[in-house]
Amino acid sequence: MAVEPVPSEGAAPAAPPSEPKMAPWSEQFPKEFREAHKELLLEYRDRTFNDFIGDTTGVFQKVKGGKGIIVPDEKSTPEERTAFHQFMNLPEKAEEYELKADEKLLNKDFLDSQRKYYFEHGYTKKQAQDDIQRLQATVKQGLDARAARVGEAEKNYKANLVQALKGDVRVAEETENLAKKFIRATFSEQTRQDLVDSGKIYDAQYLIDMANAQRRTEPRKRIDESGVPQYEQAPGAAPRGKFGDGKGGGYSTGWNEAFAENAGGKR
Repeated sequence: MAVEPVPSEGAAPAAPPSEPKMAPWSEQFPKEFREAHKELLLEYRDRTFNDFIGDTTGVFQKVKGGKGIIVPDEKSTPEERTAFHQFMNLPEKAEEYELKADEKLLNKDFLDSQRKYYFEHGYTKKQAQDDIQRLQATVKQGLDARAARVGEAEKNYKANLVQALKGDVRVAEETENLAKKFIRATFSEQTRQDLVDSGKIYDAQYLIDMANAQRRTEPRKRIDESGVPQYEQAPGAAPRGKFGDGKGGGYSTGWNEAFAENAGGKR
């Protein structure tokens, strides 16, 4: 005989299975109709309203406010179809959803895609607008939370940078200046703004990486063949050394780098 497993002590009870939801357009029918035709409405929960009325015209008898409605069929006139959709508060085409929203939160392309979704799933005009308000509130909540995180990062990034560089304030200041120099010279204005908006510009490791990138573009300290430390010309320029002819001759940059490393020189 199979033995049912005993739940562990303190374990939360299993959540009851959620009841399947009907399609949004079913809410347009009064409670009595929904209860009388619950199984049918559940069967059509993933279908459009037009599918439902096209297949089930026989069930429509006094379904709203005690008044009978005329369900359109293939013989119905355009006026009868329009009257029916107006009565049920359902658009005849997706473009009829107005969907008012703040364009800074939900752009036009998104609203257009939602219109198609609402139409295919049988949302009434009110249901569609209510859902847009819900989505808009969700987006705003996320943006507000991100703004708070960015504000906190901006307030603490200098201290975090010093900590990441083992408490050396001087090195942290140099790193910040080099990072900003590289970002200004390399990235577009829009990209720089995106770095600020996202908070990436306040990330200590990101600043260190950008500072290192800037260091690689600047002239570096070398020991030339005479043993005297000096600054190399910018990458691609003729190497400097007492055997250089000023026209691209003399020791190569690679030779100078190897000499500096072997001689213990600092870059």
